[in-house]
Amino acid sequence: MPIQARSATFDIPSDIWIEVAALLDPPDVLALQTTCRILRDGLDQRAVWVRALRLMCCRNAVFYPSYPVEDMSTTQLQRAATAPYRFDKLTQRHASLNGHDINLPVLEPASKIIVPQSVLDASHCTTFLVPGGRFLVAMNARLRMLSLWDLGPSGQPLPEPVRIAEVDVRLRYDNMGAFMMGVRFVVCMNGDLLRIGITTGKTTIACVIFMH
Repeated sequence: MPIQARSATFDIPSDIWIEVAALLDPPDVLALQTTCRILRDGLDQRAVWVRALRLMCCRNAVFYPSYPVEDMSTTQLQRAATAPYRFDKLTQRHASLNGHDINLPVLEPASKIIVPQSVLDASHCTTFLVPGGRFLVAMNARLRMLSLWDLGPSGQPLPEPVRIAEVDVRLRYDNMGAFMMGVRFVVCMNGDLLRIGITTGKTTIACVIFMH
């Protein structure tokens, strides 16, 4: 009777493979799934791809709350987790050493978000789009307000941006009551926390906005 070889995959508990997948980049998890049916089915779980998405955000400086994880299917989580790698392949495939090659294809965005003029006062507003494309930080010097807007998840823009937080910064003013020049702000991401530091002259105000 012929001896049938037994794959070591059968002898390794599924939770071990899940822990292995947690150490891999998202494209490598997909590659691991192609090796056999057991790993294809065993790694096709929400928990695996939620962790992969968080890892992608950490390594690419993308704000994790930009994704509505609780409402995303496993397939959507896979696409989100592998998006930077797929974009990198796309640009490499269409790259050229000749920077003036007019025959190069033009890459068009899959979706666009138009921010209404009512949200931004262009003459007085400084903005920053948080990596992930969902949240917009806007500081209006005339109104002395710092606001955070939700534009909607990538590929699913909201009909109208929603203001989810607003802070009266009340920085220093000159004798005419005008906002002082040289205002700067910096946005830092730390997990699910967004920190915004504002400075003008010798005055510094740090605003912390929690995201869920």
